[in-house]
Amino acid sequence: MVVLIAMMLVILLMTVTFSVDVAYMQLSRTELRVATDAAARAAAEALSRRQSTSAAITAAKMIAARNMVAGEPLLLSDTDIIPGRSTYSATGIWQFTPGGSPPNAIRVMGRRTTGSESGPVPLFFGGIYGFANFETDQSAVASQLDRDLALVVNHFGSMGKHDRWDGLDAAIGVFMIEIDSTPHREMISLSGYSTNATRLQPLTDNSLLITQALDQLSPGGRTNIGDGLLAGSDSLEQDAGRRELAAKTVVIMTDGNHNAGTDPLVAAQTALNRGHIVHTITFGDGANATLMRQVADRAIVNCCVMKMFLSGEFLQNSVLEGTSFDDERHLFVAA
Repeated sequence: MVVLIAMMLVILLMTVTFSVDVAYMQLSRTELRVATDAAARAAAEALSRRQSTSAAITAAKMIAARNMVAGEPLLLSDTDIIPGRSTYSATGIWQFTPGGSPPNAIRVMGRRTTGSESGPVPLFFGGIYGFANFETDQSAVASQLDRDLALVVNHFGSMGKHDRWDGLDAAIGVFMIEIDSTPHREMISLSGYSTNATRLQPLTDNSLLITQALDQLSPGGRTNIGDGLLAGSDSLEQDAGRRELAAKTVVIMTDGNHNAGTDPLVAAQTALNRGHIVHTITFGDGANATLMRQVADRAIVNCCVMKMFLSGEFLQNSVLEGTSFDDERHLFVAA
């Protein structure tokens, strides 16, 4: 009986010690997950704010070191922090491409393994069973979806008909309200075109300046779609507020047929060569929808033909991408 009790006590003790280490391993995994997520978010925020991958790497290391994993700060090496690009796939999830350009995301590999900066996690009783350490790793991708957006509006003579100008003004106003409600910081410029194209407001994050600039316009002149498109594209390349790593998008709207200035297809090719996305929006029976589809096709994105006037909500849904999560832990960071 004494021998049996002694054996049962040994088994009980082994079970207790094993349970302690198992619980500690699970705690370490959770702490590593939290630390890795925090480091990735900090890196993505720094990438957006500083427009620098080196600043992102520094931020990831600093925040990781402020988080304890198994009683020790999580240390990261440069190779644990990978800049890249997140894109929305046809399957409905965001996919990360290491080294993608321009970078808009950071992958952080949090590791407590042999050879990592922090090393493996030492166990309390693991040596009894022949393994003194525990190894674990986690990965997280955080994205900051920055966008520089050039709005290009027509104000030639036909815009004075059927309250079209008032409709455009109202739609832009609603669009700016929608932009202000997003968690990200978009920089927006405004250009207008009729016989000639004019930069009305350089890139800004102040929506009031956009609506005030629009109020300066009045309908009149011919239809110079090509130069209007170039004015928007130029603002994304030249304005002081441009961000090197932000996606660049031109939204050009028309209710007419091109009859002056630069060929719109030539202008679209220029935008494409610069890596700019172009959305074309036509409205009214007088618009050359076929040409604007060709412009959109040339610059790879989206054309919408509307018989009635566009809305601000439509503008927002057409231009801004949705968000999703993939299995790797894809985080989106608010500005």
